[in-house]
Amino acid sequence: TLSDEFGVTERTLQRDFHQRLVHLDLEYRNGRYSLRRQSSPGAIPEMLSFIQNTGIARILPLRNGRLITCLTDNQEPSPCLIWLPAPDITATFPECFSQLILAIRQCIHISLMTERWYPSLEPCRLIYYSGSWYLIALQKGKLQVFPLADIKSVSLTSERFERRGHIHSLVAEERFISALPHFSFIHKLINTFNL
Repeated sequence: TLSDEFGVTERTLQRDFHQRLVHLDLEYRNGRYSLRRQSSPGAIPEMLSFIQNTGIARILPLRNGRLITCLTDNQEPSPCLIWLPAPDITATFPECFSQLILAIRQCIHISLMTERWYPSLEPCRLIYYSGSWYLIALQKGKLQVFPLADIKSVSLTSERFERRGHIHSLVAEERFISALPHFSFIHKLINTFNL
């Protein structure tokens, strides 16, 4: 046997094979393992990028091709369920959301209407936190946070801006994200004492 030939236990061989094969997209049928036939070659890296870029990676203890395949196949029941509170959704939410995604990706200035008009904003990122979506934007170099539920309309301008890496790093920090629901209060408080 293989374990005799290499002088190790069968359990050691199983562990070693498992560690080496964990990144392959395998399926198990009738007592045999084989490469999965249906998966497209680009799907796994794209899904891993999605998991990393959206922050889902923080809650998954393992991120590899086998897990991605397991989570994205259509077999019921799914082995995992990520339960998040439903977001506050306004009537214009889908349209605003897609326009904001486009503006963020293409570095296009926007104007938006909440209870007042905000012209010439640089949209930085959309963040979902604690049941609500928030738009983080810059206006004349100052950080602004807008709950998406408060946004009535979004207009893209023809003006472009340069992405600011340090802002993207800042808004991805846990302390910043946990303060999002309180940003308006903190902003008003700071402005009160800056008189």
